[in-house]
Amino acid sequence: MAFFMKVNICIIGCGGTGGNLIARLARFLSGDTGNLVINVAIADGDTVEYKNMDRQPFDGEDLGENKAVILAENIESCLHVKLDSYPHYILTTADLDRIFESLNREGDYISGSSSDINILVSCVDNHAARKICHNWFEKVSFLGTTFFIDPANEDVSGEVVIAKRHAYTITSPDRFWYYPDIINDLGKPVNEMSCEELNNAAPQHFATNCYAADICFAFIAGIIMCRENAHQVPGGITYFHAFKMFQRFYVCEYDEEEQGYVRES
Repeated sequence: MAFFMKVNICIIGCGGTGGNLIARLARFLSGDTGNLVINVAIADGDTVEYKNMDRQPFDGEDLGENKAVILAENIESCLHVKLDSYPHYILTTADLDRIFESLNREGDYISGSSSDINILVSCVDNHAARKICHNWFEKVSFLGTTFFIDPANEDVSGEVVIAKRHAYTITSPDRFWYYPDIINDLGKPVNEMSCEELNNAAPQHFATNCYAADICFAFIAGIIMCRENAHQVPGGITYFHAFKMFQRFYVCEYDEEEQGYVRES
């Protein structure tokens, strides 16, 4: 009997990094994925504005539409790839629970396997939203392997953190381990920010967003290509600089002897 594995992917944020990641992933999924079941959900409470068009995959016909909904519709129309869309901000861990519960209902005939993969990608621009993803990752207990991919960048540089847990054990930490100070620097959730605050957010170059999106996409594609060995893909952190053509990945996983996480030097 052919081997089946289910991959559930939830991408939070359809802006500069998230929107470009979703476009790349959809193109990849439009090809032959073999005997895999891959379910994808995208979520964003924002609507498309003129200022989004320089870095995000929208055009004039999308103005005023919810980003997640219109992006899913455009992708299904062009590539015939179906994405579940959630036109809301993620404000609680229960929101993430509902999304993954919905994804797990797709293809139930193979769900619940220790080889199943769940991937959360937080393409968000504030630590309050990251804290929600962090809290969800800390408590979730899928039977298979869960990855939490968390890109963050400023104008020309940034990093992508790959956290990982297998069932009940976190084997690679998320961003809050690398940068513990952000646990107390959450800022406002995006739904509570004023228009002035949103307009004054740190600028990001289109090339930087694409670089971050490419790293996230390559990691997701690598997980998918590893199939039944996906649980062996290591977690860690990638640092990058878009214009210096610099990128380096450091593995960081739990060491039984050290009784803690050890980052590759």
